[in-house]
Amino acid sequence: MPIEWPELEDQITKSLNDLEGLVNDCVSKKLKGFEQDKSDLDMFKSNFVQLKKSKDIVLGQQLLDLMHSKHYQIIDRHTGKDQAIAIISSINSNFNTIKWKNESLARQEVDEGMQIIKENELKSQLSRIVADFSPITLNEMDEVKLMNRTDTKFAFKTNKLPLLLQKMLPFYHILTINGKLIHDYKSLYFDTEDRKFYIDHHNSRVNRNKIRFREYVGSNLTFLEIKLKNNKGKTIKKRMKVSGISEQLNEKQKEYIEKIIGKSLDISAKQWINFSRVTFVHKTQKERLTMDVNLTFKNQNNKGDLQDIVIAEVKQERVSRASDFMRITKEMSILPIRLSKYCISTMQLHPKIKQNRFKKKLLFINKLKQA
Repeated sequence: MPIEWPELEDQITKSLNDLEGLVNDCVSKKLKGFEQDKSDLDMFKSNFVQLKKSKDIVLGQQLLDLMHSKHYQIIDRHTGKDQAIAIISSINSNFNTIKWKNESLARQEVDEGMQIIKENELKSQLSRIVADFSPITLNEMDEVKLMNRTDTKFAFKTNKLPLLLQKMLPFYHILTINGKLIHDYKSLYFDTEDRKFYIDHHNSRVNRNKIRFREYVGSNLTFLEIKLKNNKGKTIKKRMKVSGISEQLNEKQKEYIEKIIGKSLDISAKQWINFSRVTFVHKTQKERLTMDVNLTFKNQNNKGDLQDIVIAEVKQERVSRASDFMRITKEMSILPIRLSKYCISTMQLHPKIKQNRFKKKLLFINKLKQA
């Protein structure tokens, strides 16, 4: 059952009270970072006051997630990552032996803690592996934006990354933003009530669209993005800068979508898809490559993840098998697959939706998850 506002309000109140106690302790002891912690707490409080008026479920869940993440960051900073992980892991292992006041809420918070641990472990491992790549900045990458391009996708287990990246090292730069090599992305996808965008993709219809808000977390940028897959197999992306992600489209955004798509559509927010991305740029060819890890998705009813799977995508002006990445993946028996994060997550969030043409893809993903 989807969460209702009163229950979500209670969860936010409890989380805010717990966080306030932790921050007040940091302030009284003048622990490292206490000024920023206090500032973040004040911001959370202010946001909560506004949320009580709007009762926006999506924004409320976002706020709750941010507070949980902040709580973990503070514990990590002052008790040490290893100790924080040990505490959460111990609670998870002994969960059924503990007498909880609200077991379902406790289970949710422990699960979120375990998910953060898993995500951070993979990001930490990945950071060590990619550190040897030569860096490239956003400005230097301008000539390979490839807003009009062909895409070739791959999916494979994370345990293949060390050897794959080692083989890629002589041929690719890595994108760095503010000193970071791994960047978080948050996306909110929109569709019609009858899932036109999903069904169009399922039925292999050409000139199909996807619409989303995407926040490029490390860059402090958010866009409304519209992707068109045309009848020549090209992906064309149009976007407009926005102040932040919202589950409601304003009039200006609706007009922009209608202008790009060519008609008016009644669409609404359907699901979140979040992941961490590493971006590579070929040293001599006009080619960009992304690798997405820690992929999670959710709506108001369900959630899921592909956390042990890497989704890689080669972006080129036109498909060229001369790509070093394609050559390396072939050597490693990693084959291309036509795959949409939106469609895969839609099937897992809505098991009864039409999916007969995607069954082989879903079987492949499930096989990877179980390997």
